[in-house]
Amino acid sequence: MDIQTIPPYSYRIFYNAPSGEYVAECREILGLSGIGATDLEALMELKEAILGWLAVLAADGLPFPPPQGNETRAAAQ
Repeated sequence: MDIQTIPPYSYRIFYNAPSGEYVAECREILGLSGIGATDLEALMELKEAILGWLAVLAADGLPFPPPQGNETRAAAQ
């Protein structure tokens, strides 16, 4: 698989009121997230993190987790 192409992983984006930032999390890759001033910025940060993580897996010859493929946007927490 081309690591420039992100599988259709599921993610959720929510606004973290205490920090004043949006957070995007990938459900298939626990602990991986992107943070930004806007939901789009958080999603772009998450996609960059996913590409980096997939590159490590590919370099080590490990399989990518299968995608679940659902997007979720949540209200402030």
